[in-house]
Amino acid sequence: MRYRIAVVGARIGAKHVEAIRALPDRYELSAVCDLDRVRAARIADKVPIVADYARLLEQNDIDIVALCTPSHLHLEQTLAAQASGRHVVCEKPVAATIEELDRLAAAVRETNCLVFPVLQKRHGNGLQRLRYLADRNLLGRLYVASAESHWSRGADYYANPWRGRIATEPGGTLMTHAIHQHDMMLSIVGPVRSVFARIATRVHDIETEDCASIVATTEDGGLLSLSATVGSHAPVSRLRFCFEHLTAESSSSQKAPHHDPWTFTPAEPMRGQIEAALADFAPGAEDYVALYRSIHADLETGRNTGRLDEFRPVLALTQAAYQSAREGHEVTLSDPLRAAAVSATHSQ
Repeated sequence: MRYRIAVVGARIGAKHVEAIRALPDRYELSAVCDLDRVRAARIADKVPIVADYARLLEQNDIDIVALCTPSHLHLEQTLAAQASGRHVVCEKPVAATIEELDRLAAAVRETNCLVFPVLQKRHGNGLQRLRYLADRNLLGRLYVASAESHWSRGADYYANPWRGRIATEPGGTLMTHAIHQHDMMLSIVGPVRSVFARIATRVHDIETEDCASIVATTEDGGLLSLSATVGSHAPVSRLRFCFEHLTAESSSSQKAPHHDPWTFTPAEPMRGQIEAALADFAPGAEDYVALYRSIHADLETGRNTGRLDEFRPVLALTQAAYQSAREGHEVTLSDPLRAAAVSATHSQ
């Protein structure tokens, strides 16, 4: 089936439009919705432009809505799209709390309209090589892993009226910048059992945190260290994993640590098996094109849950980190896929 998609929000929405047009046998762009018609026109080409979201949902030529709007709008816009009978592709964060995620899951059951969080960095050939080894049980136990999200964001970035404000962002650098790197890590090592975190606002005069440090433990006892800031003068995004049978390190590209080149250093007893498996790995499509291919496959094969649960581990980690920073102690998750509904309260 060829699905008709409306893209809402023409900034990051440009990447969605590019991917949709790269898959003409699977999708058709049916509308672009943005308050700024000039910005929308840059990506719409001959496709209709709509300024009002409610009116967009009244159209009968849309199967999927892709939400690329400010974070605080995601929940209500997703629920509205589901209520109108549309599947939803939503940029991160699809929800600000586990309770909000549960509301979306309930709406999936009630409407049969699926929700797909945009976790496009899972679709990079570097990370996929590690996933390929993990799926073949070649990694062994996790010892430690680290994630650096050391970005640079200037005052011009926060001049946007909804950025850096608690009323319009569900969190700062943890929720907005580091979340993809943290999701990449958890997609390999699984959900966390305990979290201790410190957050601070040291780079800019904003309400949300712009520096963070987390120590976490996985369900099987692996140790994670994660740090994030927007004050790096040498921007880096980097993951490093030390497993029983392999050490793996990502590229250090701020925007594309999921892409090649990655380095893989096997333990000698496993070298032959790991090198043979890596030689068999076939690189595929990446980023938004791969994401939209997977969405189409889910819809065609009748997957009836969407991909909401893929966002759950990183959201639980992030919410537990905010709770730990606020209360000043380690947070243990009795259910690693759930966390308390903590607001983005930012301790200085």
